[in-house]
Order: sequence, then C-alpha cells, then structure tokens
Amino acid sequence: MNTAEFYRTLLKYNYSNCPLNLTVSKNAFLSAIKGMLLSILFIGSQSYADREGSSPVLGISGEVLSFVENIEYDNTLRTGETILGASLRTRVVYRPEQRFRFSAGFFGRRNAGDSRFLSSSRALIGAAFFTGNFTFTLGELQTPDNKEFTDILFKSDYRWNPGFFEGLELSWRTRLLSQRTWIHWYALNTPSQREHFALGNYSSITYGVYSVRLSLIADHHGGQLYAPAGDPVRENIAGTAGLELNFPFEKIISGIKGMAQVAVSADRDRSLSSGFKNGYGFTGGAAVNTRIADISLNWFKGEQFKTALGNPLYGLSSPYYILEISKSFSNSLISADGGIRFEFIGSDLGEYLKNPQHRWWLSLSCSYYSFRQKLPEDQGTKKKSMPKPFS
Repeated sequence: MNTAEFYRTLLKYNYSNCPLNLTVSKNAFLSAIKGMLLSILFIGSQSYADREGSSPVLGISGEVLSFVENIEYDNTLRTGETILGASLRTRVVYRPEQRFRFSAGFFGRRNAGDSRFLSSSRALIGAAFFTGNFTFTLGELQTPDNKEFTDILFKSDYRWNPGFFEGLELSWRTRLLSQRTWIHWYALNTPSQREHFALGNYSSITYGVYSVRLSLIADHHGGQLYAPAGDPVRENIAGTAGLELNFPFEKIISGIKGMAQVAVSADRDRSLSSGFKNGYGFTGGAAVNTRIADISLNWFKGEQFKTALGNPLYGLSSPYYILEISKSFSNSLISADGGIRFEFIGSDLGEYLKNPQHRWWLSLSCSYYSFRQKLPEDQGTKKKSMPKPFS
C-alpha cells in the first residue's frame, strides 16, 4: 500500500466516533493497563497514611469555545474544508478530600450549517487521584497539546474536532521531568462500529534552555469480527525524539526557539504477510515570539513515513516547509488564538502560487470555575486554543 492509498483508506471512515488508527497486540495492551493500575496502587499505598484531612468541596466548572477554521489543500492526502462551530463543556465537580476528584457533566459541539440540534454530544464522567507529583485519571482526559504531540503525530484540528478525549492516564511532573502516558478509546467493538483505541506517551527533560522531548502514539483499528469484507486490522506506530532550545527575552522579542527532531514510524496491514513497514524523517525549525505575533518556520523530509493521527502531508517524500504566523492571549477567564499557516510541498514557488496550500483559524473561549481559586489539576482541563509554535 503506497502513501496515498494509506491516507485515502483512513479518510473513508466516519471519524466523528474515532479519528485514529494503531495496533498493539492485546497482550501488550492489557500489560500496559495492568502496569498503570499497579503503579497507581503502589503510589497510593505509600502516601495514604500521610493524607491530610480536608473538607469536601462541591462546585461547577465549564468552558465555551467558538472557532472557525479554513483549510485549503489541493492534494490526494487531505481535503480542504471550512468549519465554523462552537462547543460547550459543563461539569459538577466533587472533591471528598484533597487527593480525590470526581466529575460528571456534558459535552456538546455544533457545526454551523448542521441540520441536527448538536453535531455531537457526549457525557463527561471522570475520576482522578492525586499524590505528590503523580496523577491518575480515569474517564475524561486532557486533550493532547502541541507541546507534547506536534502536528506530525496529532493533527491540530483534532484538538476541537471531535473535542473530547476519554480513557485512562498516569502522569508525573516535576520542575525538570514530565511524563504522561494515556490510553484513549475512540470506539468499542460492536456490530455498528469497529474497535478503535490509541496509546500515547510523552516524556521530557528540561534543564535551563535545553529540553529533550520524546513522543509516541500507537494507533489500533481492529474489530475483525465486525469489519467490512476486505478491510483488515490496521496498526500504526509513530514517534519523535528531539532537542529544543528556548531563549527567553523581556523586550519586543519575548523568546527565540529552535528545534531538531527525528521521526520514525511502523505501519502494517494484517492481511499482508510482509509485517511492519518502517519509515523515517527529519524535521527542524525556529520560532520567534514577539508582542505582535509568533512566527515559525519548519521543514520536514521523510521516506515512507506514515502517521495515522498526524497531518498526512508528512507522509510525502518531497520536502515539506511550513511558515506559521499566529498570536494568542489568555487570562484566568478568557483565551483567544488565531493565525495562518502556509505549507509548501517541494521547492517550486511558482507551483505553490498556482495552488496555495494553507489553513487559517480563529478561536475564542471562556472558562468558569466556582471554586475560590482554580484547583491545580483543573488548569489542564480548560479547552486549549489552537497552539502556537513550540508553545
């Protein structure tokens, strides 16, 4: 299967229920779950005796996000579209004591022009356990952000479309180290849909201006029992490893950043006997953050690289250049973000001017918390605006 056929196969399906594709063996999948559960039980057993008593807290939280995104592509890998819409998240949050949090609520999204009352809706149910620098979450999860998973591994528009993320997660954060491992379910294996889930891991070490980042997403599209005839189980594993430099300033230019990464992938179709097909790529870039705008220039060159959840244009063998200009603003209640991204495939500027590949976006969001001050673990649940380069 060549690159174009790979992405056309992905685009055939209705990703409102499941926008991913990876495959890990079931033994490995169960082992990952067991490992996460054993880890949190061990952590809890070590700290339960030191738990400080606290009064129960009951409150509400909610976020409203409005967005518009216009994608203009002229290739076989990704289609152009314009999406105008809004989403709402609202929850009742209960903390019986300091280390536990339970929440229940509602998510709804409506795309302009849709004849339905809501384009999609879901119940939001979650529980979390906190101890020291560790957090274990079950149910509603924080959507991956661009700092952890770049456009290579996780497309930017997945952050508001479909707009929800659910599964289980174990995270650990200190001043120098950050570790996050999650399993996300997109679809159960039923007669009306195929099994679909993904496993992700992000690790980073930061010291001064240097940051080493490791990211991986494994996507599984299984469900042999209910799969259409001729449509096999598909698996994709893609990851990046790289170094980032961040030089802060306090004048008109607030920061200069540089990045270099290597990307690898493994993809297979179980109907074939050839096993996994490997791909690789290299990417680098620089960003300048100013008071007026944030500007970045990135490049990517790959060979048979395939990513199920990332921007499919990274699967091209031609050099891929990205110029992005954006600006964001946020405070405790309101955030706004907008920008434009120009994408050059190959190096022929004349051909690009004939068929420009670009996307622009604008998002506005407002968050509300009834607590006297926002709880630390709730800061990551706020709906993020479209990410700026290397943010």
